[in-house]
Amino acid sequence: MSLYNDKGQRHGYWELFYVKKNYHHGILHGKYEYYYDKEKTKLFGRGHYDMGEKVGLWILNNRDGNTYRKTFHI
Repeated sequence: MSLYNDKGQRHGYWELFYVKKNYHHGILHGKYEYYYDKEKTKLFGRGHYDMGEKVGLWILNNRDGNTYRKTFHI
C-alpha cells in the first residue's frame, strides 16, 4: 500500500518489502516496523517516529526472535 497526498508526498500507511511505516506529508511519523523476511513474520525491529525523529522505546531482535538491544529516544 502506498499513498500520496495532493503534493506528491508520501502520506499515510506504507508497506514495502521488509518494512511497515507511516508518513505525514512526506515525513516519517508513527509506528515503524522492519522484518528479516518479505512475509513479515520475523520482526527485526520496531519503534516510533514523531515528525521524522525517533522517539520512545526501540527494540531490535535477532533472527531467533530474541531481543538483543533496547534503546530509548527522547
